[in-house]
Amino acid sequence: MKFFIWSILIIVSSSVAGLIIIVIGHDPYTAGKLVKFLFFSSLLLSLSGLFLILKLVVKKIFKK
Repeated sequence: MKFFIWSILIIVSSSVAGLIIIVIGHDPYTAGKLVKFLFFSSLLLSLSGLFLILKLVVKKIFKK
């Protein structure tokens, strides 16, 4: 179970870092399709990972 949580944290942190790099480094009005795809895929991966972590935490709290 710890390996699962660590892998989720690594994936979420790397996707959030990629999201921050894309937001800081590119102008949204001149961004191409690839940059927009990278932005939205990082956003989707970050949100899904955060919701999965939240689900695991809530499940652990209410298990007792």
